[in-house]
Amino acid sequence: MDDTLDQALPLIAADRAQVSESLGVLAVQAAALAERFWPGPLTLLLLQVFATAAAAVILFRIQRDRGLAPWKACGLTLVFLLCRRTHSAVAGTFYPECLQAPLTLAMVWLWRDGRWPLWLAVLLLLMTKED
Repeated sequence: MDDTLDQALPLIAADRAQVSESLGVLAVQAAALAERFWPGPLTLLLLQVFATAAAAVILFRIQRDRGLAPWKACGLTLVFLLCRRTHSAVAGTFYPECLQAPLTLAMVWLWRDGRWPLWLAVLLLLMTKED
């Protein structure tokens, strides 16, 4: 028996019409789920913005926890937000790599405190690699 028939096939499509072109008409339940949860372009762009904001907040918290003065922590966080790499991640097309900064900073923060969600952040970070 061929094991490849039992494996799921990931599908990347822009909308239900593109799925229908490739696979035919969706079942009623699948169509309802797709309609409710399909991420549109705005959803993905907002996710990038929220990920960058989360990275900035976590970076600020790490600096403050290490005893850095508030104005210095704000300054370094501002440098992070205004650097070209951060700006490019927010201004361009959605890439899963935009989640790497907040997840990496979350790993550092959780590691220092010895919290168990560290491993969840590690797993999620590994899932952001596109290659």
